[in-house]
Amino acid sequence: MKDLCRWISRNEDAGKADPPAAGGEATVSLRDMKAGESATVVEIHGGGGLVRRLASMGILPGVRVRVVKNSGSIILAIKDNRLVIGRGMVKKVLVKPEE
Repeated sequence: MKDLCRWISRNEDAGKADPPAAGGEATVSLRDMKAGESATVVEIHGGGGLVRRLASMGILPGVRVRVVKNSGSIILAIKDNRLVIGRGMVKKVLVKPEE
């Protein structure tokens, strides 16, 4: 929990999350993913409030997500949990799609 608090605090001022070492790999917005596709969160473009809100839902860099439904709001699966997130938030989450 301390690591999460430090990560949120560090990124609050920056306005976005520090991506893990991506090595130049291609990223896309989570909004562009199709139902059934999986990806790893790489970066979050947003202010401290957005970063905190997404972190509280478990959406952090390095986390694997699967798109359950993508029409209107998006439904994500993270481990055994399902989350519904609006398109405005989702477009600010960059992910690396799995092949």
